[in-house]
Amino acid sequence: PRCRRAFGDGANATGCACWVPRDRCARFQERGVSGCPNLGAFGSRSLFETRKGARSHAHPSFIYERNVIGRYETDAMRAIWSDEASLKRWTDVEIAACEVAHERGQIADGDIKAIRAARSPAPERVLEIERQTHHDVVAFVRAMGESIGSASRHVHRGLTSSDIVDTALAIGIRDALGVLERATGDFKRVLISQAKRHKQTLCVGRTHGIHAEPTTFGLRLAGFVTELARNQERLA
Repeated sequence: PRCRRAFGDGANATGCACWVPRDRCARFQERGVSGCPNLGAFGSRSLFETRKGARSHAHPSFIYERNVIGRYETDAMRAIWSDEASLKRWTDVEIAACEVAHERGQIADGDIKAIRAARSPAPERVLEIERQTHHDVVAFVRAMGESIGSASRHVHRGLTSSDIVDTALAIGIRDALGVLERATGDFKRVLISQAKRHKQTLCVGRTHGIHAEPTTFGLRLAGFVTELARNQERLA
């Protein structure tokens, strides 16, 4: 069940992106707006401002909430999930859709050339437009169109927000999994090297939380290697 939006149902409106009337929403009754998981759920780190502090529509913005403290982020992951990279993926998806329309004869050669040359809009410009539209994807499409000109009338034709947001998110997840696969492979090679190095290094074995028969540190690391191999299969 979903709550009603602030701009969608008068007296029952909560500003929420879902559609459960607030008189039936236990969290809203108990804690008001602050109790709703869909209101202000993206925190102060979310770029987009929304009406009355709520999300402006059912999709999260392209600014995914960052639950990792900055100093623990890797450069590779930060590059994938930055605002600029997220908007670049949205732009690529829009251009790809236009390419298909061009193949079908729905977009002229001159127009598709202008669309291909489109620049990914700056996050600050998208935010500026969204303050007026209260809709992140509409703001993005308008910002993208500024670098295209009259051919921008073809952008987003026949599409809905999910076509762009979900497709771009899937691409981002694919790229992030590639980072994890490479990092896991590097870690596995280090463990194999250390397991060989310490194959004769004695250490205390353990069972039921107490000391047991002696073993080697290399054998223990070899167990981690096999576990990591299973993790690689899950990532693949």
